[in-house]
This record gives sequence, structure tokens and C-alpha cells, in this order.
Amino acid sequence: MKKFQLVNTIGAILWCVGFTLERFDLYPYYNIGLYGAPPIIFIGILMTFSYNVKKRGLFPSLSAPTNTSEKIEDYIKHYREIWMIVIVLWVIIVHITTASFKTSKQFQAAVEYIKKDSTIQKKIRGFKTTGFSVEGTMGNVKNKSELYFTVLGNIDQLKVNVVVDPIGEGMFEVTNIEYEEIK
Repeated sequence: MKKFQLVNTIGAILWCVGFTLERFDLYPYYNIGLYGAPPIIFIGILMTFSYNVKKRGLFPSLSAPTNTSEKIEDYIKHYREIWMIVIVLWVIIVHITTASFKTSKQFQAAVEYIKKDSTIQKKIRGFKTTGFSVEGTMGNVKNKSELYFTVLGNIDQLKVNVVVDPIGEGMFEVTNIEYEEIK
């Protein structure tokens, strides 16, 4: 296995493990994969392009080998390159989606509400941060938004479902919040 293949494989495995750990609410271990893997994958991509330009004089081909005399290793190599592209696109899409949710005014209003709510604060024993992924629907400035995310406290963690309604130009308030403890 070449160096760039090893780096790409390590980055992809770290990302998949981090994403899986986050899905199963295993905090803070998911951070290693979700935040550590993208730089490793980026370095692997640079190494791959450098290798391809030096050795083959071209970038990875998206079409499968068509020559029947090609070895099975060529097919495996080709599909490994395709899956690396899929994982890279997945990493990019997830980070962009999460960033757009987390920078929204709706999400900020939900987090501020959680920080001030005494019942939630008693359960989690102080707000630390939110989990990586944020799901739900985000309305525009005239529609309500519904967000699902994890709240990490100093002691406990909660899965929250927050409904945020607009109250004015660029201002939002939480109209409903439901939560359950993560065990």
C-alpha cells in the first residue's frame, strides 16, 4: 500500500468511526474522527493528486477499466478511488450542513434558551457545548424551525427537540422544547 493510500484509508476510517460514535452518543470520543479526520483526508487527497500527476500524468479516472486484460487489482484500485471521493464528498456535505445550522440565529436562540432554563441546567449540571450534528428543519425569518441536537453538560447529556418561532426581524424565541436523557 502506498503512503497516500494509507493516509486516505486512515482518514476515512477515522471519519466513519467518529460519525458512528456521534450517532450512538458516545461523547467526547467522536471528536477524534469528526474533527481529526478532515485534515488527514485533505493531506491524503493532496498526496493522491501529486502521485497521480507524477506517475500517470492525470487525475483519478471516474470510469472503470474497460480492457479485459486488466488485472483484478486495477478494478479494486479504481473502486477504492471512487469510494474515497464519496467519503470526501460526505465529509464536506456534513460539515457544511452542520455549520449552516450552527451559525443560524434559530440555533443560537435555542442554545441561549437552554443555557437560561433552570430545569435543563439542573439535569445537565451546567451547559458545556452541543453535539456535532444538528438535524431538523430550518425555516426562513417568517417560518418556524424545528431542531434536534444533543446538549452536553458537565454531568449529563440530553437529546433535545426545539421549536423556534420568529418574533421579529432576525429575532427568534423558543416556543416548545422536549428533551430526554442519554443513558
